[in-house]
Amino acid sequence: MSTTDFRSKANQAVAAGDSLTERLLAQLEARVRQAPRESILIAFLVGSLLQNHAIRTVVVSVLRLALWIAAPILLALAGWKLFQSVERSQDSNRETLGHPSEHPHAD
Repeated sequence: MSTTDFRSKANQAVAAGDSLTERLLAQLEARVRQAPRESILIAFLVGSLLQNHAIRTVVVSVLRLALWIAAPILLALAGWKLFQSVERSQDSNRETLGHPSEHPHAD
């Protein structure tokens, strides 16, 4: 397929899309003229849903950010607790080794 064939097909598709869009807009305009109250109510409801969706999107984004930040913080906290546990274990081993009464072979 040559470039000119591709361009002519693309132009035809755009023209068909434009005519489809024009037909849909004409049908929508006719419906609005037939039932203006219903159209206003539908527009209000769609606007409300979009507004709620925008607020919901912000809340979800904030929660995702909090979870994204929480993972490294929890990992660091777990590492710190593991370090403290190992340190306490080593300290208790040193105390146990430091008392001769607890070792039966130490005379």
